[in-house]
Amino acid sequence: MNDHYLKKLNRVTAIFTQLQSKMIVRAQDLAEKFEVSLENVQLHY
Repeated sequence: MNDHYLKKLNRVTAIFTQLQSKMIVRAQDLAEKFEVSLENVQLHY
């Protein structure tokens, strides 16, 4: 596995963990936590 794939897998796993741990998760909070744009969160997750 290459480094890019592992980083993406780790990020997706962390996002799933975040979503499972709270009743409400705002897209803006995910964008800030993972340092991506709000649009990126809305399009891909």
